Amino acid sequence: MDLALAFTLAAVPSLALASTAAQQTCAQWTAEFTGGGFDRPPLDFEVFDAGAGARLVAGGEFTTAGSVAAKRVAQWDGVAWSALGAGFGGDVSDLEVADLGSGATLFAAGRFQQSDGVACLRIARWTGASWVQLGAGLNGPCAALCVWPSPSGPRLVAAGEFTMSGGQSLLRVAQWNGASWSPLGAGIGSPFVTERVTAIAVHDDGAGPALYAAGPFAGGVARFNGST
Repeated sequence: MDLALAFTLAAVPSLALASTAAQQTCAQWTAEFTGGGFDRPPLDFEVFDAGAGARLVAGGEFTTAGSVAAKRVAQWDGVAWSALGAGFGGDVSDLEVADLGSGATLFAAGRFQQSDGVACLRIARWTGASWVQLGAGLNGPCAALCVWPSPSGPRLVAAGEFTMSGGQSLLRVAQWNGASWSPLGAGIGSPFVTERVTAIAVHDDGAGPALYAAGPFAGGVARFNGST
């Protein structure tokens, strides 16, 4: 047998053992959550400090987190899950933390229409004790939230399938200044066609922070230039 081939064959078991050892020592995902996970899928995570330290907040379709009842929103303190207020009567699609001038606040958006029997039409903020509606709420599902550094100050931007808040036209995208809703230009799409925005984000491509929206509407993606 060729000496080089013999050396290679002799080395194969050692290589296999080394490979197995490496697999055993590499980082692993762990199911460390007390009482287990969720009974239905979570759809978003956000980190928020309500005064007792940073918590991982989950929102989604679930009604149980670990071993406790938690209607579509729950917080993890590093040891156990707990409910965040009374939760919601429908799914939470997105969570966002924004400081609009009064300190960091946690916002939730989705398909829900109430929290603990009180109207919360698809968008709400956490007061520290309960969830409350933003203005008149939204007349259709809200899929995404982001914080936009507008020229007038930070704004919470919401996007989804809605077309109005109360009697105000907000065509699938709108901004909240901490006290009231206002449109972003003429909005996105047509009020006479079924369309929606599914994602929204702020990106600076070199000309300053701009707001981008995407979804199943004409063109599929759009940028807000400050007026349209």
